[in-house]
Amino acid sequence: MRILEITRSLQSLGNCVTVYTYPLGRSVPGIQIVRSPPIPWCMDLRPGPTYRKILLDGLLTCTSLCGMASRSFDIAHANLHEGLAISSLMRVFKKIPVIFDAHGSLTDEMITHGFVTEKSYQYKMWHMLESFLDRQADAIIATSPVNVERIVTTMRIDRQKVFLVGDGVDTEHFRPGYYVSDLKEKLEIPSGRRVVVYLGLLGKGQGTDCLVRAIPHVLSCFDDVHFLIMGYPDSERYAKMVKALGISDRVTFTGRINYNDAPQYLCLGDIAVAPKISLQSEGNGKIYNYMASGLPTVAFDHPVNRYILGECGIYAKMSDEVSLAQCLVKLLGDEKLTSILASGVRKRAVMTHTWASVAKRVMEIYQLVTGKA
Repeated sequence: MRILEITRSLQSLGNCVTVYTYPLGRSVPGIQIVRSPPIPWCMDLRPGPTYRKILLDGLLTCTSLCGMASRSFDIAHANLHEGLAISSLMRVFKKIPVIFDAHGSLTDEMITHGFVTEKSYQYKMWHMLESFLDRQADAIIATSPVNVERIVTTMRIDRQKVFLVGDGVDTEHFRPGYYVSDLKEKLEIPSGRRVVVYLGLLGKGQGTDCLVRAIPHVLSCFDDVHFLIMGYPDSERYAKMVKALGISDRVTFTGRINYNDAPQYLCLGDIAVAPKISLQSEGNGKIYNYMASGLPTVAFDHPVNRYILGECGIYAKMSDEVSLAQCLVKLLGDEKLTSILASGVRKRAVMTHTWASVAKRVMEIYQLVTGKA
């Protein structure tokens, strides 16, 4: 969504943007997308690293180089290290600056998904590659203060080349006040229940296990609370965990939610939870959507979350399911606090976290590296 929304915002500022990407995904009206050829056995990839993506990267490299040969570009805006590697090759043929949008760390992601272990030979190899690629960029955009420090200290990149540009949110698309009674009925959430929402990827690094284990603690304090857990993958596995805990009647799993439908689903919630654990260098994009929807949010106490929420968040001890449950109980039991935070998060989203403000900052970086005002 970061790529989509930054593209839209850059176009609104008068830029012509072409997105080169994988064969996966859908067309988006108003955005020029060039896709690499499909590979039949690589069309159902899960989030996270896999060697099969190397095949996709090879085809995407060829597609991008062909595009560069036939068209003129002023800037290559690379997303993720795969994009940086391809853009660095493209620069050999077209002398244009490369801006690297580092959503997170390549090696951190590999560790989170169990692809490598930190002390392994493979980790050292990938870490060297990550450091080499980072040095190819003319400027690096980091989505969190933690990632800025990691790039500067661990990857030894000149601080003047690294810029903090967080994620954003479409505050017109995500907003309070959608009519959701029919949707609540469709999901079979009993009337009269307060709803705690989660919308994002499911997995240990996302804190889903921790959230599920926290639910019984919350339900022991309130008999009118329902948890709506939206996202993928592994929703079936988590549904089994919930069943084993004997709380299936208080938890609803929806599976994957279309981005266009997400605002209505979030408006079913009274409060939101963001239990992400793997925050070594990544952002926590779901919180922006929560904020714009006016949802008071419980998150773990981490610099990334504090950067996004500021004083408008409720913070639990990192990776502590009991503390997470206690914070949810605190928020559910204090209507005045909930009302204050609902207003505060919406205001903060509108004032500081719009995609328009993100695109403006990106444009400033473009102008800096190209020397064009």
